[in-house]
Amino acid sequence: MRLIIILWITPLVFFWGWYGLSAYDINMGSFFLSRPFHDHMFRLYGNILGVPPQEVPALIAATFAFDSMLLFTLAAFRWRKSWFPQAKLWVLERFNKTSNNHPVAGNKSSDIEQYSLVAPVAFSSMALRSIERSTYPVHPAE
Repeated sequence: MRLIIILWITPLVFFWGWYGLSAYDINMGSFFLSRPFHDHMFRLYGNILGVPPQEVPALIAATFAFDSMLLFTLAAFRWRKSWFPQAKLWVLERFNKTSNNHPVAGNKSSDIEQYSLVAPVAFSSMALRSIERSTYPVHPAE
């Protein structure tokens, strides 16, 4: 997984580093980082794709964002055993207002099972009041 992350971040760093330096013509004496080369490359990519050259950086950014989402989804799936119990307990504590004097999540499955999850729908104050009323019915004094 570490290799996949390195292979993912390397082109990002190189491309956006090149893009940032060449867009502002910070070329340090190199034609590769010059603004004319920058304009030429995006004209070339725009002609190949059939879009205006000004739209190419946005297309590349969208592609990198989609790739990042896929990678983070893969990482979350692979590491779910380490982060999911803590995330579930955090959600349960946050929305059910349980106390913080419990064992660390993940030690026993019963630690998590003792909490009931309220569906995380729109947690407005009205929704919380209706949940509290349905959970703790008020009986009139006799």
